[in-house]
Amino acid sequence: MAIEGAREAPSQQTSVDAELRKAGEFTRQRRWLEAEAIFRRVLKLQPSRADSWDGLGVVASESGRRDEAERLFRKALEFDGNNAAYHDHLAITLRALKRLPEAIQEFELALKLDPRRAMTLSNYGNTLTEAGELDRGAEMLGRAVALSPRSALFQINLARSLLKQGKGEDALAHIDQARELAPAPEKDADRGHALMMLERYEEAIASYQSAAKAGLRDCQMFHNLGTALQYFGRADEAADAYRAALEIKPDFVVSRRQLTGTRKYESFDEEAESLEDLLKDANLSVLDRADLHMGLAKIYDDLERFQEAFVHLQAGNQQIRTTLDYSAQKNTDFIDALTDVFDEKFFEQRHDFGLNSDTPVFILGMPRSGTTLVEQILCSHPRVHGAGELKRLYELFVGLRERLAKPVGVPHIVRFADFRVANQVASEYLTYIRNLNNEARYITDKMPFNFRALGFIALLFPRARIIHCRRDPLDVCLSCYFARFKEQLDFSFNLVEIGRYYKDYERLMEHLRSVVRNPMIDVQYEELVADQEGQTRRILDFCGLEWDDRCLDFHATDRPVLTASNWQVRQPIYTSSIGRWRNYAEFLQPLFASLGMEPPKAPEDDALIAKNRALAGVERLRQAHDDV
Repeated sequence: MAIEGAREAPSQQTSVDAELRKAGEFTRQRRWLEAEAIFRRVLKLQPSRADSWDGLGVVASESGRRDEAERLFRKALEFDGNNAAYHDHLAITLRALKRLPEAIQEFELALKLDPRRAMTLSNYGNTLTEAGELDRGAEMLGRAVALSPRSALFQINLARSLLKQGKGEDALAHIDQARELAPAPEKDADRGHALMMLERYEEAIASYQSAAKAGLRDCQMFHNLGTALQYFGRADEAADAYRAALEIKPDFVVSRRQLTGTRKYESFDEEAESLEDLLKDANLSVLDRADLHMGLAKIYDDLERFQEAFVHLQAGNQQIRTTLDYSAQKNTDFIDALTDVFDEKFFEQRHDFGLNSDTPVFILGMPRSGTTLVEQILCSHPRVHGAGELKRLYELFVGLRERLAKPVGVPHIVRFADFRVANQVASEYLTYIRNLNNEARYITDKMPFNFRALGFIALLFPRARIIHCRRDPLDVCLSCYFARFKEQLDFSFNLVEIGRYYKDYERLMEHLRSVVRNPMIDVQYEELVADQEGQTRRILDFCGLEWDDRCLDFHATDRPVLTASNWQVRQPIYTSSIGRWRNYAEFLQPLFASLGMEPPKAPEDDALIAKNRALAGVERLRQAHDDV
């Protein structure tokens, strides 16, 4: 054996080089044991061979021995610290060990040595994205794509980073390029994710189904497929998709919860028991525990076992509330500011502001007040397009601060908007909704929380019709407490806070009704249910629309419904949700107090309340869940 550092004989060097070429081939073939044996033989002859230490590190890493791999890569760097590949390999191992700051440092060293190393840029970008540095991550992944645009791997890595940033359109473009370069079911699933983000649900369903047909087994894909199918009221297919997700990952709690929303339970069956079983796991995350409680609350409510339902309902909401930083006082202060800014004088001074268009119809009110039902009825008319819950208007409202470059927040910033700015913003919103449908006479925006932007709406569109949905406050508030909204509504997880929010909403609407000039009607949910045709005619007359029988058959209208009411609007009008609060009256004292109401007395012969009080073992159930 030659002394370390001495020059080996040419024949020996030739033999070592040949051995290393063979080891490289074994590595490419994933024949780890044979590759490792060669690297170790070489290191006995030449202990300072950095490439052999690196080769051993690759074998150890690929074999799952990452602590050993780290040691071996560091040994390689001892002998050749200026090799970008060795820094890259060490960084990849550190990332796998969840030591992201160290991994980032090694990637940066690699790129100092070789700034155009595309694979390192892509790995670095993935690691930055994982560390939450989304902008920098996308930048590095974009540089990798620029250096090697024909790499499907680099394209899909960039797409996935963009998805995490919420940039669906950009992500979709890179996914399509990746699919063209190297079709694969995983990329079909990625395409589905992008289409879900863009609310192109029919296309998302097709992409997910294509991936599933090709054999992809991914629980998140099946869960998303179930969600999209549920939006279209295809409950049985949605249930099958959720069950497919659960076959892959039985403890995928969010699918278990959403599965409960695909049918009405007639017994406490095996699927219901599975939620109870999972709830016994002491290692559940807060949100998983909340989802299980909320799913069980729905099941017990179906079974009219109301005390048990409320135990789970309260437990689930309490779990979620612990994760939120919500201040009821801040909401009250904001409502105060809205009433202060949007007063009679404000509109008198701006009587000529806004566009003359009455194309947008705003359906607003408290969540669960019937906004989805009203939109479904109205957009069943052939001259109306239902755009659903649009965020665009409120984004424009909040965006005034940046647009006007003033250090003033919402809502006070609106005072700085002159005629030109107001009309420009209105034009942008009108263009946005016209891009959704350029032919409809009316386009509805049924974001319930637009009641907080009603003054802004009146400024931009003084002729726009406002449909204000109202419902018994007790039913509204209880329904909010039951709902697991698509996007968390921070006020809805505590009965006192729900009641206070409702009172603030009521106070704001009473004020705005007295100052805005827009045509406006109230639609009372209970009256709509009691007289569907009469109230439907009233809504159509308000909009200047001729009668159309399809508005009575609204449940047959085929369109995605993204709200918590997506099941209800697939059914004909029903009355069972009216007075639902009575089932839970004995538990709602905090809500009554927050609303400033005396606890209503339930009828003496109310069979449901009597049944509640007769149920046994509720305290035991509550105690059992407190102990978990």
